[in-house]
Amino acid sequence: MFTRNMRKTYALSLIDKMPPLPKGRPFPRIAPDQVVKELRERVNDPSTQDQMNTSLCGPAAFFYCVLNYKPELYVQYVIDLLTTGKARIDSLTVEPSLACRAYDPQNSSAWLLVGSRVLS
Repeated sequence: MFTRNMRKTYALSLIDKMPPLPKGRPFPRIAPDQVVKELRERVNDPSTQDQMNTSLCGPAAFFYCVLNYKPELYVQYVIDLLTTGKARIDSLTVEPSLACRAYDPQNSSAWLLVGSRVLS
């Protein structure tokens, strides 16, 4: 059984090993260095996740729980979204719309939750 610290350490190692972004990346207006910075912050303190003034309470609450109990799943989800344009958590598959992928967050973290389509 993994302890919280082991999960946190593993999650941080996934961030360190994040693959390079492909040409024509799915989220061209997202600054990868900002994502890495915010991922580290969230793994270290899940309360830093902020939906800001969007109406995304449900997804924010879900991801807050994932961050607290299985941060490695959250990190892998974000890495997959950033590198492939879609991601899974267990049987939940999410593929953001073109409008979502083109969204310019201006240093906002809400992009992870906006305009996604659940496929499973």
